Amino acid sequence: MQLNDLSYPSKQKLSKQGITVKDDLLNNEVVDNINLLLRRELDWKLTTGINQEDEDAFKLVNVLYKDFQFDEEQIEPATIDRNIDLIQIFMRPLNIFCIKRVNINCYYPNHKEVDFHTDYLQSNMFTAVWYPQTTDGDFILKDIGKVKALKNRAIIFPTTIPHTSIPHTNPIPRIGINFNYFPNEF
Repeated sequence: MQLNDLSYPSKQKLSKQGITVKDDLLNNEVVDNINLLLRRELDWKLTTGINQEDEDAFKLVNVLYKDFQFDEEQIEPATIDRNIDLIQIFMRPLNIFCIKRVNINCYYPNHKEVDFHTDYLQSNMFTAVWYPQTTDGDFILKDIGKVKALKNRAIIFPTTIPHTSIPHTNPIPRIGINFNYFPNEF
């Protein structure tokens, strides 16, 4: 089966799998400010491979926070403050108690299709992917279906669920902020 052939399950069906889709997560002014930040103020790093180094594809990434710390040797104090401010915007709407990792992924149009992956195999952790703009490359949850990647939409699911995305064709890069976290209530 091709990824494009998958169906769009209802929010109720997704909910039965432990998946939540939240539209209009943030107010529009905040979304606009985040879009400006993403395009003007971030230092992007080019990866070799999207999920694994041996893939014949690439993405740009900015790791805001990982393994319960900021990399203070590589990040200026003002950048750490900016990252903290950005992360705090999402804490309440995503019901975050403790963060494991936050990174921002940037994919260029028509990137190659990549394999499914899981962010972590810890059963009580969640992943949220938030989109600052709409893209035509759907988000895919293995054996569940696809979800449209819409502006200001968060897709929240257990980190153990394999996922990927369909390559997009929009003329602008697809950007998603990826949160791996423990929720306030399990």
